[in-house]
Amino acid sequence: MTTDTVDDPGPGQAARFDHIVVLDTETTGRGPSADVVEIAWVVIDEHLEVLEEVSTLIDPGRPIPAEATEVHGITDEMVAGAPMFEAFMTDPASSPFGSGSTLVIGHNVEFDYQHIEAYIADGTTLCTLRLARYLFPVLGSHTLQTLVHHCRLGDVQTHRAAADVELTLRLARRMAADQGGSLDALLALSPVALAEMRVPFGDYRREPVRDLTAEQVAEIRDRYGERLGGDFAAALDLHHPQ
Repeated sequence: MTTDTVDDPGPGQAARFDHIVVLDTETTGRGPSADVVEIAWVVIDEHLEVLEEVSTLIDPGRPIPAEATEVHGITDEMVAGAPMFEAFMTDPASSPFGSGSTLVIGHNVEFDYQHIEAYIADGTTLCTLRLARYLFPVLGSHTLQTLVHHCRLGDVQTHRAAADVELTLRLARRMAADQGGSLDALLALSPVALAEMRVPFGDYRREPVRDLTAEQVAEIRDRYGERLGGDFAAALDLHHPQ
């Protein structure tokens, strides 16, 4: 199984994928050891039009921590009798990921993708958080809720998988419209957004990653270590390879 981020844009790139999905998960926690308690996606075409919608609760096989339930509202009683994650993801009737190439779109997509990566034959990711940080640099926060409010995309409950998928799709459509109306435009913009990324937190917040000094980069890597992850780590490696 292979996984790529969008780093090699080209004309008509969206049409090359066999499947395009907007994905979200709710889980038992934030780290890589967290288990999925709900998953949703919509299958879309290259014009960002919905072809199919999928949503289900998932039995994580263990109690859901109270702090996780406080975020998404999903309880042990709600997932009782729901399918187990592996069974659901390997069922050809429910999952489009087992064959062909799939573009997975999500907000902070790396978090959701890590849970489904083992079930994707050939995956590529496109992150709306990365794009939003680039397109809306003056915002103090780029959470999905903040962006929905800023872009006036309507009121929908957040922190449930299907609702967050809907909001992410609305955000992707808005950003695509601002860039000429196509998913190809967002795919082309993704590597630019990574290259132009600003530090998202800490003492050097809002500083362009490319402009950090060697001493500042060393300080960041020493302080945060493996907690860096995601686009910030990728941008550091891009501009300040070790």
